[in-house]
Amino acid sequence: MEQPRPDAAGPGPPALRQVLRFAGVVRFRPDTHAADADTIVDVRGVHPAAQG
Repeated sequence: MEQPRPDAAGPGPPALRQVLRFAGVVRFRPDTHAADADTIVDVRGVHPAAQG
């Protein structure tokens, strides 16, 4: 099975697709560490209330 092309990953800007891919990893892998989830939230741009 060949690797899918980056532009075949779905709609939206490449960065958004990458973030959604990361979010999918966190959502579907229970063994993902909480620190990884925190990093992904930072990448997505957490709302100001959560930064204080």
